[in-house]
Amino acid sequence: MSKRLEALYTRYLEIKKMTKSDFVEKKGDYKMFLENLENIKNEPDIVQPEYEIGELFLVDDFLFLLVGEVDDFYTGYKVSEWVDFATHKDFIFEYEGDKYFAILEHELYIPKDKVVHHVGTISDKYIDVLYEYESTGEPIPDSYTGLTIPYDPSYPQIKFRQEEMKEVRHYIANQFLIFEEESNILDLKSFKQKFVDKLKKLNYPKAASSATSTAQGENFILKYDKAKGILTILLPIESKDTGIIKVIIEDDEFLCKVEEDVINFDILEDFINIDYLVGRIKIILLND
Repeated sequence: MSKRLEALYTRYLEIKKMTKSDFVEKKGDYKMFLENLENIKNEPDIVQPEYEIGELFLVDDFLFLLVGEVDDFYTGYKVSEWVDFATHKDFIFEYEGDKYFAILEHELYIPKDKVVHHVGTISDKYIDVLYEYESTGEPIPDSYTGLTIPYDPSYPQIKFRQEEMKEVRHYIANQFLIFEEESNILDLKSFKQKFVDKLKKLNYPKAASSATSTAQGENFILKYDKAKGILTILLPIESKDTGIIKVIIEDDEFLCKVEEDVINFDILEDFINIDYLVGRIKIILLND
């Protein structure tokens, strides 16, 4: 593990605790073009008549990269200038000569009346990459992402994104508000049944496997014990606090009430290729 990143993460936490006066004095260590953003916050609100993918807004005290809209919400991602913490799941871009990255792990849903402080728009080069990702679901090209790492809570990159998401958790929860009328929250038993039914419909490739195999997703771990016929999902520990998870498997979505961070499934199939399966599952934590 990188000692440099560990030290940088410690510095990041120190800066987060600074007062506003300290923040101004040490802006060279934490560049977020602070003065320009302060001016933007003091300007009259200007509601954009139409959104455009790739626009940057100041929402509360963070940068927001807009990608779309759903009903009364704009959708997009939180942006950070701490590019050293970007992973292969993020989108790195340049704006006015500086590098930033969008944390793609959680899409944010922000009420339109809060998206009014326009900062600027990323260049067409980056908009094209972002549009391709949003329209096809294909991974961001490696040249626009960070370091490839496993999902390990001890990594500075993982600790950093968890800290960053704490500040916008209420906007992640808005996903639940949007889908609440269309989707029912399943109890654990019903969710397990629907999940297993979906697995049976997947056409995943077959390959040699050991009796027990493990694969790491973006924010979960998948384990398969072939001898016992048990598939296990290890959820982020904070799932016990949020109470509700949204599980996306290819084109299907399930809302489920959870109380533990471990879900076991009885699998009757002779073989499950979890290396293939883990890339087709996305788990989003929602507030109760």
